[in-house]
Amino acid sequence: MTFMDDIKGVSAGVAGNAAGIAAGVIADTNLDAMFKALTFKRAADVATTANLTLATGLVAGQTVDSITLTAGMRVLVKDQTTASQNGVYIVGTGAPTRATDFDESSEISGAFVPVLQGTAGAMKLFQCTSVGVTVGTGNIAFAARAFTA
Repeated sequence: MTFMDDIKGVSAGVAGNAAGIAAGVIADTNLDAMFKALTFKRAADVATTANLTLATGLVAGQTVDSITLTAGMRVLVKDQTTASQNGVYIVGTGAPTRATDFDESSEISGAFVPVLQGTAGAMKLFQCTSVGVTVGTGNIAFAARAFTA
């Protein structure tokens, strides 16, 4: 049984006035479309809490939100003064690179990024609220979303 089968089974017994419920049952096609619209990216190890200089602030050995960065870590950069620099980056020994799953416009709109570590950011979920943005030139924004374990 898959996750979608579980959700469909639960939805079959749901009745009420919530949006998307017709005659007490959520149509499978509506439910499938709703879940396909949710894009979760691989978790970031840590998230920024303030603007930083990308070339020197996201290098192995530097600290972000009380976590010492190591090469290969994923960092959610969400607080840049120049918002086009926001996104998910991979830490290296030199300047960081954008994560390959967050380097094209089609990959970022509405995407959710969970954060694993940090004093301020641990176990938080952020969603990219930018739509139709060109990565590298358009402003990329994130909003915190409710996330409970």
